[in-house]
Amino acid sequence: MAHLPGRDAATLADYGASNGLGGLILMGDNIPGSTEELAAMTAVIAGDSGLPALVATDQEGGIVRRISTDEEPSALELRVLPADAAAEIPQSQLSLRHWRTEHAPPFAAGIAAGAELVMFGHLQFDAVDPVPATLSARWHSILRDELDFEGIIITDDMNMLEDSGRAEYADPVRNAVQAIVAGNTMLLSAQQVDIPALIGSVHAAVDDGTIPMATIDDAARKVLVLRRTVSGDTGRFVHCFEECLAVID
Repeated sequence: MAHLPGRDAATLADYGASNGLGGLILMGDNIPGSTEELAAMTAVIAGDSGLPALVATDQEGGIVRRISTDEEPSALELRVLPADAAAEIPQSQLSLRHWRTEHAPPFAAGIAAGAELVMFGHLQFDAVDPVPATLSARWHSILRDELDFEGIIITDDMNMLEDSGRAEYADPVRNAVQAIVAGNTMLLSAQQVDIPALIGSVHAAVDDGTIPMATIDDAARKVLVLRRTVSGDTGRFVHCFEECLAVID
């Protein structure tokens, strides 16, 4: 899932399709003046009604409000921590036991309610694994094995790792490979990214055995199944059974 500036829906749709993306994330430079215009725009970006692209946006509240009609309170309004607590890679000494009792229940409830995606943040829980959760196989195992989540795991904006200023996360290509190895199904880039270089690095990692081919097949299948599912009952791929399964297998 990537980002391209501009409000021309056809250009955005072509960018996603020509690069083989699972979807696009809409940022402030993509959002038109009204929700009606936005609805029309996203319909074009989604493309094929039977296998629509996934369309997302960054809607956190407060000043990070791409859709201006959303008046929900921001994290800043809800929390009392100083602003620097959210800088560069955020670190926490929270224990896994504490996380399981205090923080896991909302995730468990969401999964039980049928959540189809879970996003991993670039948060570093030193008592659990001294790398950001996005790049942590341990945290992905907790989500899959303890919380029994079988859906799509998507990263937060991968560019945030580079922007952290940490030398070990300066290489976007290396970050992408590490994120897939850790267990992410989709990589999200809210800023522009060299997609051919990223795909090339993943291809090389498969060739040298760093990433098992089965990992790529499983991720591609999950994304295709979700896209087909959200297409609705009228989508042309919904009822094709063996033919569709042959494509995504």
